[in-house]
Amino acid sequence: MYLKLLPVLALMMLVFSACQKEIPTVKGPDLTEKQWIDAAEQQIRNAREDGLRIQLQTMDRIPANAVELPAGSVDGLAAAIAEAGAGGTVLVKAGEHHETRTVVIDQKVSIIGEAGAEIISGVQPPGRVGYIQPALHLLNAEGVLVHGLSLRADSDYGGTGILIQNAPKAFISQNTFTNFGIGILNHHGDRSYITRNTIVGSSAWQTDLASEVHGVVNMNGDRVRIFNNHITNTIFGIWACDEDGLLTGNTTNSNFIGLILCKVPTALPLADGTIVGSENAGKNWITHHNTANGNYHVGIIVIDGANNNLLIMNKAADNVDADVELAGDTERFGFLTPTSFDNKVISASGISIKDCGINNSVNGGDLVDTSLNPCY
Repeated sequence: MYLKLLPVLALMMLVFSACQKEIPTVKGPDLTEKQWIDAAEQQIRNAREDGLRIQLQTMDRIPANAVELPAGSVDGLAAAIAEAGAGGTVLVKAGEHHETRTVVIDQKVSIIGEAGAEIISGVQPPGRVGYIQPALHLLNAEGVLVHGLSLRADSDYGGTGILIQNAPKAFISQNTFTNFGIGILNHHGDRSYITRNTIVGSSAWQTDLASEVHGVVNMNGDRVRIFNNHITNTIFGIWACDEDGLLTGNTTNSNFIGLILCKVPTALPLADGTIVGSENAGKNWITHHNTANGNYHVGIIVIDGANNNLLIMNKAADNVDADVELAGDTERFGFLTPTSFDNKVISASGISIKDCGINNSVNGGDLVDTSLNPCY
């Protein structure tokens, strides 16, 4: 596997605010449980207001001069983007659209799908072409918006749905991704929004251990908001790395791991020949009110040096090994990943929590007895 089931991440305090302004990170062991919850929820409210502002400025006001991509188009999206120009809008009409290769988006543009707009992409996974091949490649452009599309691989195991590369403040919302190896991969898209997307991964990983299939991978990107996505049938549903992110309202089920705060190894090949991975383990994430049910290993795991994260009032059930795990040193993925540390969990009862890390704090939940169920 080119990603080899990695580890990483963290959560704790972070900062997001309306109109892209930061508010102070919440810190302090003297905070009460209610103060932790109130501070986290205030940051979430700020972030949601920011997202609503973006929506009102873009998606809800499709300009009269938007370039329309008619149903039945073949390799037509790139030309429509070029015609729309910087700051323009492309309206993808209802119906099927076929794209045989990657569409590069290197200027600020809004791509909005009508209800029923479907892009069928021929991009392939790295195991077949040797590099990350995305259907849509947001490259060196700030503020790109992609909304309302159904993106589907033209085979049962496609490449990547969207690659965000050096493209801050991207807004990826209400799209559906089917049969891709990775749904959304973020590599230096700071302050991006990934919200209300549905990702159904390829089933290739269930029969071929060399197949990498993941939902949302925030490899490098700080202050990223990942809200209200639904992800199923992947190895890692949400793979959160880097710092100061916000995960809230997401649902992960029938994955190997629902949500992993971890670090992507330097093993992903880009088209330009560079091999990339996470520059920072997950740190200072707020993971709030997510639901992780029926995953085949763990619902939510903090691993590979992830630290100073806050996991607050998440819901989890029917995960095979634990609902939440704060991992210690482990070689479960075939190589050593270092312990998690200094994370904080606030949980309702009925959630199994296994703490194998260092200096983590767990309030609530049902602690797993590691003398009976040892750390490994």
